Order: sequence, then structure tokens, then C-alpha cells
Amino acid sequence: MDFHVGLIGYPIANSLSPSMHNAAFQSLDLHMEYHLWNTVQSDVPQRVATLKNPEFLGANVTVPYKQTVLPLLDVLAPSAQQAGAVNTIIKRNGLLVGENTDVSGLLQALQEIRQQISRAVVIGSGGAAYAACAALAEMNADHITILARNAPAADTMMRHFFAAQPGFWNSDKITRVLPGSAEAMAQLAQADCVIQASSFGSAYNPGCPLTVAEIATLPASALVYDVILYETALVQAARRRNVAAANGASMLLYQGALAWTMWTRCSAPIEVMRAALQTALNLAQ
Repeated sequence: MDFHVGLIGYPIANSLSPSMHNAAFQSLDLHMEYHLWNTVQSDVPQRVATLKNPEFLGANVTVPYKQTVLPLLDVLAPSAQQAGAVNTIIKRNGLLVGENTDVSGLLQALQEIRQQISRAVVIGSGGAAYAACAALAEMNADHITILARNAPAADTMMRHFFAAQPGFWNSDKITRVLPGSAEAMAQLAQADCVIQASSFGSAYNPGCPLTVAEIATLPASALVYDVILYETALVQAARRRNVAAANGASMLLYQGALAWTMWTRCSAPIEVMRAALQTALNLAQ
């Protein structure tokens, strides 16, 4: 029997995940295939339920459904409970288990560049922003500022972390500010890391989440990490100021490798996946 995994999201036509995962399957001669399952909101419950069929091993989940799928799963692993979002579904003993590999993937990507982060600004309030906050907690950041236009969503995210890790999070550790405000400028001026975790800069939401003035206030020693795969307007603007900046390719690689291992129970051929992802990126740009 051939087995199948795939990506649940909308819209996802530009995803490079199939290139990376299918190259890994082929390198080990596994009878598996990775698909893009472009799924509208109303079809998400049925798509998730279908994963219980024998030919499916699980799925990845991307925007805007990393929290939508939470009540549709049988079990939430500690990684998903901590992050408050699911980006990987696997089957264990017939049950659908929600995992979060974004946190580990982002943590590894950040630690390749910086071993320590003190004051961070996280842009966004969706699933990737949850992962960013959880990764920064793993790095024992001193303070995190949430820069989000959707204030209710950002407040919900903060309440999640207060409840999930009361020993770490408190109102002095994490705050929320509005983009363009004086408070935003002040926090950006003190940041040693900015994680862009919204959809800004994607093919479906072009543009830059920070103004020219906000980018200008960043310290020269700061790091800008954008979860979007491509060289976004934010990454380009940071580099023009000689501020270190990176796109999200490394996060995609490392979170994907961990998900791949969960599905197959084999060690992921990371260099095969890295090469396939880079080739796909070169073709897409």
C-alpha cells in the first residue's frame, strides 16, 4: 500500500513542502507521497476526519487552521499544548494526535544565528506567533513584545501563555503594543530580535509589517527573522540598514524534518531535504 501525507491550509498553491518531503521519501525508497490539500474552512473537519483512513499517516497544518484543528483531534501532545497551535498531525493507535514542530524548527533556526535573545518583538497573533513566543521561552528571553493589529487575538495569545507556563510568563515578561504607536517604537529600539510571524510579505499579503521609521529605530545589532520563505520587503529593508536578517527557509526545513520523522519513524535525510528545498526556492524566485 502507498501511504499519503499532505498540507492542510488555504491558500497553499505556492507551498514548497511537497518538494522537500517527496525528495526525502524517494531518497529512502519509501512508498509515500506528500500532497497539497487546499481546503476551505467548511471542509476542514472532513479533511481531518479523512486522515483516519488506513492510507493516511498524517498531515501538516498551515494558515489559517493551526488553531482551527485543535478541537478536531483526539489528543494534543505537550508540544501543541504549550504552543496553543498544531502544525503536524500524526496517527498513533488509530488516534489523531496534534503536534507542534514549528517551535522546535524555529528554535533551531534561531540558535544557528544567535545563542541568546534578551528582548524580542514578535509580529503577529496567529499560529506562527504562538510558536515564536514558545521558542523564545525556550531561549529564556527576558521580555517579549507582541506587535499585532488584531488586539483581541493578541490578548488571547497572551492569556494562553500565562496559563500554559505560569512559572515563566507574567505581565512583566510579555506585553502587547499596536503597530505605529510610540510604545512600538520604544520596544523596537530595545529589541535584539524581531520575529515576523504574520502573513505580511507572503504572495497573498504583500507588503511590510513595519514602517520605514520603525525599521530605522532597530539597533544595528538586532536580528530580523521572517517566517516567510522569500526575501520579503522586511528582510530587504533590514539588510539595507546592515541589520542581520533571515527568511524562514531554515524554520521550514527543521520543522519539516521533525514532522517527517514522526510520520515515518525514520531519521529524516536532512541534507536531501535541504537541497530539494533550495532548488525549489531557486525555481520559485
